Amino acid sequence: MSGHVDEAVLNERPTGVIDGLSSKAMIFGGIGAIVTAFGFFTARDTFFQSYLIGYMFWMYITLGSLGLLMIQYLSGGAWGLVTRRV
Repeated sequence: MSGHVDEAVLNERPTGVIDGLSSKAMIFGGIGAIVTAFGFFTARDTFFQSYLIGYMFWMYITLGSLGLLMIQYLSGGAWGLVTRRV
């Protein structure tokens, strides 16, 4: 095995797979919106507590990913190319 990285293969976008996932994501998003509205109207105190926990969870994942991306750019390493396609 050589250490050569073929960037053309890494930059390919699997458009067929992405198109199939977008319709499924819309269905799950709609179901999630209905369940969220139901929770808002039935138990408001619990809804706001749960919303805050969920918001903090996803915000921490986003900020952690941003931190890893900044470290990758600052170090100039090629190890970030593996996650680029995902």
